[in-house]
Amino acid sequence: MEKFYEELYQSNQQTGDIDDSQEEVPKVECWEVEYALSQMKRGKAPGQDNIMMDTLKEAGDAVDKELAKLFTACLHQGKVPQKWKDANMIILHKKGDKRDLKNYRPISLLSNIYKLFTKILTNRLERFLDDNQPREQAGFRRNFSTIDHIHTLNQLKEKCKEFNIPVCVAFVDYEKAFDSVETWAVLEALKEQDINPNYIKVIKDIYTGSTTTVKFTQRKQQNTNKERSEAGRYHISKALFCMLRTHLQRHQLGR
Repeated sequence: MEKFYEELYQSNQQTGDIDDSQEEVPKVECWEVEYALSQMKRGKAPGQDNIMMDTLKEAGDAVDKELAKLFTACLHQGKVPQKWKDANMIILHKKGDKRDLKNYRPISLLSNIYKLFTKILTNRLERFLDDNQPREQAGFRRNFSTIDHIHTLNQLKEKCKEFNIPVCVAFVDYEKAFDSVETWAVLEALKEQDINPNYIKVIKDIYTGSTTTVKFTQRKQQNTNKERSEAGRYHISKALFCMLRTHLQRHQLGR
C-alpha cells in the first residue's frame, strides 16, 4: 500500500522560484476569520492536533484575533507550519475488487486550523480566479450549475435528431483527477493569471513537503512523503483544478 501511494504522489518535476512582489498582501482581518468559520461544517474529524471545528466556532473573539495574526504571518512569510501539512489518511472502498487499491478513495484528515486558513485564502482568490473562467466552465463555480449545460446538450441532441444532423459528444473522466495535479502546473497557471506572487508562494509551500500517516487497519500505520500535491486535501483545490483545466484548454485551443 505504501508503494502504491508513493507512486501516486511522486513527481519528477521541480517547482520553479517565485519572484518577490512589492505588492503587499493585506493582513487577515477578524471578520474574515468569522466569515470563514461560518462556512465550515460542524462535526468534522480533526487532524493530528485533535482540534475540533466546533471548538474554533465557539472560541470567541479573542481566539479569532489570534488566528487572524497567525494567518497574516503565514501570508507575509509565504509559509505555513509543517504540522498543518501532516495528515492522517483513511481509505474507503468505493466499488470493485477490494484487493485493488485503485478502488479506494483516500480521505485526508487535516488540521482544522489549516482548513480555516485555506478557506480564507480561497475566499480571497476565488473572485480573481472566477473572473478568468469562460462561461463554458460551470463546475465548481458560485452561481453556476452543470444542469444548465446538460439542458443545453439535450436541446442540441433533440434539434440534431429532428433535422437529421450528426452530432458527436465526448466525455472525459479524469482518473484520480485531484491526486494527479502537478504542483508546478498549478503555480504556472497562477502566474499566468497575474495572481499576487505572495499568494503563490504560500500555495507553493502548502503543496510541498506534506506527509501522511495512512491508517489502513487498526494495527498498522505507514508514513508517506508526498512530492506531488494531493490537491483533494485543500479547500482551494476545486478552484485551482478548475483554473488549471481552463489554462490547459486555452493553450490547446490557442486562445
